[in-house]
Amino acid sequence: MTAESEAAIAAENARIGAMLSDRGLTPDQIFRIMRDQVHPAMQEALAAVEAGADVDDIVFEIRRRDGHE
Repeated sequence: MTAESEAAIAAENARIGAMLSDRGLTPDQIFRIMRDQVHPAMQEALAAVEAGADVDDIVFEIRRRDGHE
């Protein structure tokens, strides 16, 4: 992913987050909504991080499982 596409995604996420916040949602509610809209592997990774897992271990395991390592 290029820096430009990462910036575009970040800007869109910020726009959506601001819109939801303006409608009275809490940051936790916004996070859960956005988390539920991502790829299943990302949902798995986010849940593991929330549970205290090491990010590098999660990324390695997902990449290994998907045949990238």
